[in-house]
Amino acid sequence: EGSLLVGTQERGLFRLDPRRGEAQRMGAAAPALAGSEILSVRMLADGQIAVGTLRNGLFVLDASGRLRFHMDRDSGLPDNAVLTLQASEGSLWAGTSGGVAQLLMPSPIENYGSREGLPGLVESLVEHQGAIYAATSQGVFRLTCRERGFEAIPALRKQAFALLSAGTLLAATADGVYEIEGSRTRLVRAGLARGLAKSSDAGRIWAATRTGAASLRKASGHWIAEPPLRATGAEFERLTGVEATSVGEEGGERLWIGLVTGHLVSGRPVRKGSSMELTDIRTFGEAQGIAAGFAEVIALKDGVRIGTTSAILRPQGLTLVQDPAL
Repeated sequence: EGSLLVGTQERGLFRLDPRRGEAQRMGAAAPALAGSEILSVRMLADGQIAVGTLRNGLFVLDASGRLRFHMDRDSGLPDNAVLTLQASEGSLWAGTSGGVAQLLMPSPIENYGSREGLPGLVESLVEHQGAIYAATSQGVFRLTCRERGFEAIPALRKQAFALLSAGTLLAATADGVYEIEGSRTRLVRAGLARGLAKSSDAGRIWAATRTGAASLRKASGHWIAEPPLRATGAEFERLTGVEATSVGEEGGERLWIGLVTGHLVSGRPVRKGSSMELTDIRTFGEAQGIAAGFAEVIALKDGVRIGTTSAILRPQGLTLVQDPAL
């Protein structure tokens, strides 16, 4: 429908129509949801909406926002903190701070934690080529058969932060970006990587790394690291080498980078010879609406949003503006 589901820190869930600038509160009949800090939202194939919260577990609403059911630790979830949600045919997967739970819609819930081969804090879930993959604080794990539980990717028993299905499967981990094909893994780029995002160019992926944003390029069916992202200008030079925590591309034109310092960097990536260069650079801090030194770049199909401790912002030209309805 062209609308956007927005979960907030303390005001509940909204359906936002960006074209009209209108917002509709969802789940008004569920007071526990209205006062919850929302961490994850997923639209299901039948129109239902799954909402994960920090302390109150999982809520499932119908397409109009009425509460269908609520689950927490007392009713079967591994933990009340639902960090990530992923939908696949007939199932809803919830990654929590105590493991993964599978809801066989509308059948009873199934839990996946250490006993089922999935230890650690679940950071990311993705469906890739018919299997469910989980990135946790203890590695990358794969589920292909419910009877056997999750199995570890042997070469990736290390802290993992993000997964991205892009032809092959990419994993951002504590010591680099890896490409996964079946049971084989290949190091694409060495060094800490915390986030991955697609580009409007199907042959490029952006990565948030210890030394800033980096570009990966597809060649002969595999991903390879490009030379470091170059840039000029005094503002960028002061931030060169600063760890990036998140990254996303807006409208196929500008790259947005969240830094560990709490600042944002935005620029236009262009190819210069064998490498990419960031031009027309802007930096954003508290004076530009980045409150309390925290900003998370959220890569969506229609562009990026910037999550802060006090507001949801969106790019407007070279500036950031708050969604007027929120």
